[in-house]
Amino acid sequence: MWESLPIFKVIDNSISTNQLDNLIFTEVDEFKRTLLEVKMFFNDSEYEDFNKIRTNIFEINGFVKDQYFNSAKEETAIAVSNNYHGLIKKIFKENNLLINKILNTNRKNFN
Repeated sequence: MWESLPIFKVIDNSISTNQLDNLIFTEVDEFKRTLLEVKMFFNDSEYEDFNKIRTNIFEINGFVKDQYFNSAKEETAIAVSNNYHGLIKKIFKENNLLINKILNTNRKNFN
């Protein structure tokens, strides 16, 4: 979802807030529901990595929100786009590591 977000439309506000909310919050709300379901199966210390993943997702969401409502527009659209894509790349990498850690831990616990 984050990779296909029309970031240039966000930067120049050519997408309405309703359209942006529909693009983002449908997925984010589903993610939050999934996390609540997952929480039933893990204790607090085991669930910590899921919280880190959630925090990372909300960091991307915060970046998008900040860009949409940034009236000063101090950076060029290209710079903002590059920062956005760098951020999602960094977070996807970190989340992949966290997911692998969760999977490895669970494999050990269930074997």
